[in-house]
Amino acid sequence: KNRAYIVMKVTDREGREIISRRGKGNEGTNLFELEGTGNMAPGNYLLEVVVNSRDLLSMPLVKKG
Repeated sequence: KNRAYIVMKVTDREGREIISRRGKGNEGTNLFELEGTGNMAPGNYLLEVVVNSRDLLSMPLVKKG
């Protein structure tokens, strides 16, 4: 609803950061793309999105081969 600072990252099973992106969101709906996911090896990952350094969304991400 308000402008926000967004941090998105993809980590592997061992917690190593594979991809990270930071940016500012505008009021309303926003669309962010994570470039480089095509280079990831098939496997299980975790996608985390942090908004304003406090609100966390975490979900599994599966890259198929």
